[in-house]
Amino acid sequence: MIKHPKLYHALIDFWLSDKEAKIYLTILEIGSWAASTIARITAIKRVTTYAIIQDMKRKWMIKEITKEGTKNFSVVEPHHLLWAKKKQFDEFELLLPEFSAISDTFWNRPTTEYYDWLEWLKTYYDKQIEAGEDIYAFLDLWPVNQQLLDYLYTVHVPQRIQKWINAKVIIPKSENNKQYVWLDKESLRETVMVDNPLFTVATEIDLFWEDMVGFAMYSEDEMWATIIQSKKLYKTLKGMFDVFWETNKM
Repeated sequence: MIKHPKLYHALIDFWLSDKEAKIYLTILEIGSWAASTIARITAIKRVTTYAIIQDMKRKWMIKEITKEGTKNFSVVEPHHLLWAKKKQFDEFELLLPEFSAISDTFWNRPTTEYYDWLEWLKTYYDKQIEAGEDIYAFLDLWPVNQQLLDYLYTVHVPQRIQKWINAKVIIPKSENNKQYVWLDKESLRETVMVDNPLFTVATEIDLFWEDMVGFAMYSEDEMWATIIQSKKLYKTLKGMFDVFWETNKM
């Protein structure tokens, strides 16, 4: 049974192992004692206790004191332990640019998130709200699942308006899409309709947060979405969006 469960779990959260936390709390409570006494109180094998103590010494959590030829062990006071940990964090933080430089050079790969079916597709659109930045989209309304469409009109769009997130949308010209354009002003949105039979949109494409590219399928028979985080992909598609926007804007 753990005598001080709150402090024990705090030490675990502080990156100590189960046995390290037990040994630290025991020494903190009883003071400076030999490894054999600490092992008996913690019910940890003596050899294991001594090995853990030696490791904690190397981590500057335990101090060794020799009394009458016997090695006794005491702990570093908690506030000193916290100070040392803060110092480690500060030193690590200073190295972050160097770590990032290595990552950018050798591991600069896009990250991908995948969302499947209706409820997860809602999460995909929630991500756009979390981003809090303007949204640029290619889309078409005709294949949208009705439940998803209801969610977009009653939840997604109001949230976007509340956070003053503007949307610019490029959409094929059709009778079905005219009503969408009529709602632009109240939806904090600008829409450009492309009057060209060659321009079809079977997959919604969303650009947001300066490096997020989303693809969504929202028909009854195929409903999924994916987000790719890539500055280069975003830049490429944003350039295409801008060309479409400028050449088709009335």
